[in-house]
Amino acid sequence: MDVLSKIPIVRYGVLGTHLGRAGLETQAPPPDGLTAFVDPAGLGFIQHGPRGAGGASGFIYKHIRINRAASFPDGVKEAITEECHAKYHAYGDGEASEQHHVIHTVGPRLGFGQHSFEEATAALAPAYQNVMLEFLAFVAAAAARADGKPVTLRLLPISGGIFAGEYNSPELIAPLSVAALRAGLELLPPAQRASLLADGVAIELCVFMGNELHEFRKAMAQARGEPEPEPEPEPEPESEPESEEEEKAAADAENGALAAAPAASAAGAEAEAPPAEEVVPAAAEAAEAKEAKEAKEGADDAQEDAAAPADAPADAEAAAEENDAKRPRLEE
Repeated sequence: MDVLSKIPIVRYGVLGTHLGRAGLETQAPPPDGLTAFVDPAGLGFIQHGPRGAGGASGFIYKHIRINRAASFPDGVKEAITEECHAKYHAYGDGEASEQHHVIHTVGPRLGFGQHSFEEATAALAPAYQNVMLEFLAFVAAAAARADGKPVTLRLLPISGGIFAGEYNSPELIAPLSVAALRAGLELLPPAQRASLLADGVAIELCVFMGNELHEFRKAMAQARGEPEPEPEPEPEPESEPESEEEEKAAADAENGALAAAPAASAAGAEAEAPPAEEVVPAAAEAAEAKEAKEAKEGADDAQEDAAAPADAPADAEAAAEENDAKRPRLEE
């Protein structure tokens, strides 16, 4: 049995929410103590600290309450020193069932005119391979407390959004992600692939953006030799805001509630959006409201930490990475 055949495409990002025509919706509970989830990190942030990270990573760091930490744990920094590296770490105090189980990875920057489809697949495959290796370590640690429940990985498209370069569109990133995932799985030794096929082990490929969902399901069906699925209609917004100001206030209220929710039920936002013209109008407006709110929070953090050393990476590549990560693509 092919591991790919047991990986569903799910209608939510790694923190459990979905952004579609009706706005930001909760589609699944946040990850629990038996669920590991992937952080599409920037290398500069891994090495210099999580403060200032945007997009998916920024909301993940808020969810696991490290968004104001001065640095990542030493084990994470030592393990991730270049693209495609990955490292599992449990965040939070208390029992493992109460912790946040995160697999950080840094996807390659695919750029423009630099990689054919086959080359891009080969460049991405080791990132998926290393994420699976870290997930297997989590499975081994969690097995004793699973008590018959599945140990789950919430995976997302690695090097999506701005890192995808010329592949940054739903019809290109979806087949590339599925091909790279399959290639990464094939890099694993047979015994490790068999472990991923074991009962009680589950992997979900999480798709946060509504306008990408059908392309991912189509790409997965093609990879499995299955018929192409019918598109699922996105629910329409229940009502339109009366004004731009009311719409922004509604988005801010929703986002504030997410940020204030307890860790057990918090939801965040997932990063690296497709170009603005590909995002449905409601999603684009929500993204603008989110970006404005994050900018204000960033200014507040900067004022609080004025006496501390600068947290942003000093080198040009890391600085560019920081700017890229702050593009307005939400996730949970």
